[in-house]
Amino acid sequence: MSFPYFHIYNLSAYSFSTIRKGVVSVIWRYFLTFIILLILCVPAVARLNSENIRIYTPEVTVDKATVIVEVETPHHELSHGCLKCKIVESTGTVVAESVYCYDEGNFGDLKLPSIEINMPLLWSLEAPTLYTARLELCSTSGKIEQSVEIPFGIREVEFSNVFGMKMNTHKVPLRGVELERNFMTAVTPAEAIAALKNLGCNAVMLPADMVLERWLDACDRQGMMVIGRLYDTWDDKGTDRWSAAWQRDVAAWTKEVRNHPSVIMWHLGDAPEVTCSVPFDDGGVTPVRLMGVLLRRYDMGRPVSVGVNCADTVAPALLLEPDVVANRADYAGATHTWRATRPWLITLHTDASVSDVAGYPLTEAQGDVGILLSGIDGLFDETGSWDGWKLSRDGKWLSTLWNTDPVLYILAGECELDEPEVNFGTNVRTDVEILSNAERIDLTLDGRLLGTRVNHTDDPARINRMVWEQIRLTRGTLEAVAHMPDGRLVHHTVILK
Repeated sequence: MSFPYFHIYNLSAYSFSTIRKGVVSVIWRYFLTFIILLILCVPAVARLNSENIRIYTPEVTVDKATVIVEVETPHHELSHGCLKCKIVESTGTVVAESVYCYDEGNFGDLKLPSIEINMPLLWSLEAPTLYTARLELCSTSGKIEQSVEIPFGIREVEFSNVFGMKMNTHKVPLRGVELERNFMTAVTPAEAIAALKNLGCNAVMLPADMVLERWLDACDRQGMMVIGRLYDTWDDKGTDRWSAAWQRDVAAWTKEVRNHPSVIMWHLGDAPEVTCSVPFDDGGVTPVRLMGVLLRRYDMGRPVSVGVNCADTVAPALLLEPDVVANRADYAGATHTWRATRPWLITLHTDASVSDVAGYPLTEAQGDVGILLSGIDGLFDETGSWDGWKLSRDGKWLSTLWNTDPVLYILAGECELDEPEVNFGTNVRTDVEILSNAERIDLTLDGRLLGTRVNHTDDPARINRMVWEQIRLTRGTLEAVAHMPDGRLVHHTVILK
């Protein structure tokens, strides 16, 4: 009697434990299902950040500018709400507003109604005026869910095979420098840009695949044009690396940079025609086309450039892909050969030396955008410390080539007579060289004429370089009088001790 009872007792206990576990499992399963359904039923909310907001100005005149603001929200379903945008001047004054309200079930980008700004303050190299787009994402009750402020500039940049480049209807010859990573991380952007502008430089090309926000912000504020470079030579990536990453690289790079008014051109890379590791085996034509299409998905307002080396190795079809063909400055002859049969070409000369810059005015064609120095080395003092940004001889020569304002430097032998008073020595015979963008120079010592030299602007080796050979200098007042092309006289005096 006791055994069956004991057996029934154990069976009952086992059944109760099983039932209890099953109930807990069912409750837990229903709870998880409820949470998942709750998440799925809550519409995703658009996120505001500097990279998914696009601001561009399709129409710009001195009287009115049209500003378009878009928030890219792919793969999101939006609940009811409103996107508000206020355009604010640097003084804090709100000059325009726009509102876009959206309903549940909307997909895709949020595009506000176009914003009209009357009498806009245009961004330029001389007056880099910035506005701020103040965006707010609000609920139907008016509560601000998210907000962000994006600085931007209003300017019109045009490229043509006739005039090269114009900004705000004025032709602007691009005079630039290709920056290096070590330089950009070692200096203060504001100081470096000021020194480059004093040199006559108006543009910089960023290092490949490198974006420093503080540099772009400084270029925006100080009026320095920027060419963004995605890759250097595509061999650096390799076939697998490029094939796997180019879509992500192009999208991320474009979104990060596109709202900066200083950025006037995209550069995809150099020498695709000799890059054997890039796929398709068509001289870079297909990779350039693919990247160009994707880039224009995120930014349609800037031209795309690609660097090539010379006419002999370029597939003719490659010259059709970019908006601007970037060619090495020492292949300037090849560029003119191309233009003889392809008058539609818009070109940019790169990898230039100071000597190339000196010869550029003689070879510049109507479709040339400008010229880029291969680097900043050799333009400033030889110490490389950038302390004081003192120009080297090549830097001073370049300054005379790129500046439109009067420039004059006196060099006596190895001595640079930059100070008002110089301990030079007594009765010294030496060469005196004057670097200047004047038409001619009169040189005197204590009022005695040492000679007049004319600027040989038709000779790349002698342009802006006027030399007095083996003249005797004594203590006294050395004066150079520069006769400028506009008729002005510029005096530079040094007291020799």
